[in-house]
Amino acid sequence: MQQHSKVEKTASRSRKGRVLRRTVITLVVVVALAYAAVGWYVSGEIIDALRVNHDPVEYDTGVLSVTGDEIVLVPSDESSVEPDRDAIMGLRWDGGYGQIGPTSSFEDGAETRPFTLIDGSPPPVGNDVADFDSFAVPNDPSLLGLPFETVVYASPLGDLEGWYFPGEGSTWIIGVHGRGADRTEFLRLVDATSDLGYPTLLIRYRNDEDSPVTGDSLILAGQEEWEDVDAAVEYARSLGAVDVVVAGMSMGGGLSLGYALNGPPDVVRGLILEAPAADVREVVRLRSGEALPIGGPVGDSILAVGRMVTSLRTGVDFDAIDYVDRANELDVPVLLFHGADDDTIPVAIGENLAAARPDLVEFHLIEDATHVRAWNEDPDEYARVVAAFLERIGRSG
Repeated sequence: MQQHSKVEKTASRSRKGRVLRRTVITLVVVVALAYAAVGWYVSGEIIDALRVNHDPVEYDTGVLSVTGDEIVLVPSDESSVEPDRDAIMGLRWDGGYGQIGPTSSFEDGAETRPFTLIDGSPPPVGNDVADFDSFAVPNDPSLLGLPFETVVYASPLGDLEGWYFPGEGSTWIIGVHGRGADRTEFLRLVDATSDLGYPTLLIRYRNDEDSPVTGDSLILAGQEEWEDVDAAVEYARSLGAVDVVVAGMSMGGGLSLGYALNGPPDVVRGLILEAPAADVREVVRLRSGEALPIGGPVGDSILAVGRMVTSLRTGVDFDAIDYVDRANELDVPVLLFHGADDDTIPVAIGENLAAARPDLVEFHLIEDATHVRAWNEDPDEYARVVAAFLERIGRSG
């Protein structure tokens, strides 16, 4: 009888052990599937952020009145103009383009600004007839009043187009715009440097409009696109350039850093960067709350899975494009601007890059500025800082 009781207890323990094992295995599988599903979702968000989209202009700003050199506007509730009220901005509408100065008064949702008509006819009065433009210059370099020509050069994926502004000397400036932007983004820099006489080439690269397209239309922060910058530099060298200053904004900053670290040595004299995508992994972490409102170790582990899945789906190497971690490889002076209120490339990225190489990086924090607004906040100071940097690093020829 006692032996029978021992057998029953042993069998009971065995059954409980099997149930526990099944439960543990089930929980592990459920957790693994949950991580895989959320990781796939997070990777989708990351991939969407790397995909190039050429969105049409949406007019979301109303015009109450236009009187000579003054305009009264009613911005959309969804627009980001509030932090730009002290900045110079562009204003575009169907049939024209203008430049507006800092807000002189704001009342009942309407703001009054200085207004300069640059192209076309004045904007019509009405709701949702205009759109703010941070580039502040229309997509036509001839309106700057400077000589320029459109040039075409070969790249690994096919022909690319650039705007070339002639100058003197054999040090060229190469402008590399951000994701989804275009060469127009750098007309602000041309405005700032036009009196200095540098030959300047504002380039396109893969996945731009009217440019070679990759199968996935993704920008990998310079992992591959640095070759397009290299093609532009080689074109400049074929026309007499000895060295270059590469200027990059936002994702273009990542491409510029990629070229500086992967391209031929002794060609880059310096870098001018604004809000550079210098560490996509950190950008994802800092902005993860938008897609994944979970912090702490769980959130970090989910992000790690998301990045791993992203690498498997796209081939992006987050280590290769971590230019903050690779900053020890830099050997050229860097002028770095970053807006304190930037929510596209968080200011911590710029601060980290500056802290990694204080011997090379001249860092300018732009108070009250959002994404790539250094010129907009103070064009004269921007031009002064850029000119001083270029004078400090010198030029060849």
